Amino acid sequence: MTLNQLIRIASSYYDIDDSVARSWDFGHRCASEESVGDTLALFVVREIADTFDETATNEQQLKNASRAISTAASELTALATALRDHVILRTN
Repeated sequence: MTLNQLIRIASSYYDIDDSVARSWDFGHRCASEESVGDTLALFVVREIADTFDETATNEQQLKNASRAISTAASELTALATALRDHVILRTN
């Protein structure tokens, strides 16, 4: 599987307005320089590109991308919790 194919797969599951696909420059195989207004979509394409290994199997490509997104989601959840707890502590 190519990186472009992997980005298209992610885009098909992310949203209906193609912000993941629009965040990717398929010709240059890199994050797009044009802003699409969805910084999370840009983050997604960058995470997938960072983990891409053209020598890996299709299954491994999907596993690597899944692991990268899952790790990011866990880190964001921890950050959201910490920020929420900070607000609760500050208001009490």
